[in-house]
Amino acid sequence: MQIRAKDSRRPGVTGLFWGLLLAVLVWAAPAHAELYRYVDEAGNVHYVESINKVPEQYREQIKSISGEKVQTYQGRTPTRGRNGPSPVPSGQSTRSALGDNEGRTQAYWCTELERIRNELAEVTKRLDTLNARGAVNTDQAAGLKALYEIQAEIKRLTERQIELQAEIDELPNTVRKAGGNPGWVKGVRCPTDGPKTIGEAGTGPTDEQLKTREYWEGLKKQLEERRAKLEQSIERAEGEISPNTGGEFDPVVAEHNNMLREDLDKLRAELSQVERELADLPRKAEAAGVPGSWVE
Repeated sequence: MQIRAKDSRRPGVTGLFWGLLLAVLVWAAPAHAELYRYVDEAGNVHYVESINKVPEQYREQIKSISGEKVQTYQGRTPTRGRNGPSPVPSGQSTRSALGDNEGRTQAYWCTELERIRNELAEVTKRLDTLNARGAVNTDQAAGLKALYEIQAEIKRLTERQIELQAEIDELPNTVRKAGGNPGWVKGVRCPTDGPKTIGEAGTGPTDEQLKTREYWEGLKKQLEERRAKLEQSIERAEGEISPNTGGEFDPVVAEHNNMLREDLDKLRAELSQVERELADLPRKAEAAGVPGSWVE
């Protein structure tokens, strides 16, 4: 028997296996059906007969067996050009297509990302100011007490800087756990001026959603979470204002305190708005024909 070396141009065993499997899948599928391919995080290749069976996070890379790239649009169900929109599976509401499990849209999460980025920028600015002030005081052989206070504030702000950066890095995973699309907060351009919830979107909420307790409780939870974050930011800013000890006027400290007071005014105004919206929720619920007690 003559043994011939394997021709490198021929497919290997793995390629032959996948080729046979693909042929079986195509043969087994109905004549009108289309198969779709996607690769998960572990590198495993999957073939499904419906776009809607592809997990949300992999839909941007779907390809049909014919090699056609499946078109997807932000906030809409994936579609293919020649066949039109794919049907939404039974039980899947508009919420899953537009927002996360609580109806929060990309604009909501982008606003959250922008809030964290803004606080990070403020913390970084204050750190730069304090570092410069510390260097000046050291050169002038200032009292140890003043220098220790600066160093303690720098340490605290540095820790906060690290926390904020970690929040930004973790935000895509937070969105995913909430049932949203991690890609919402990964883009270079992140829109923040759109509807923050499905309830504010032009397509909703639907009459069915307005009648559900889940919708109203989710809306209340969003406002309560925002209120808690604002209260934390206010407390943090109040603690950063340097007290007037009656010593010599320090222009750096004065500038730092003025900046904090401006931040506090904005935070308190936003907190008042959130509290008014929370207080008004029962009335809005009753106007929609559901018990106001759902959000009390």
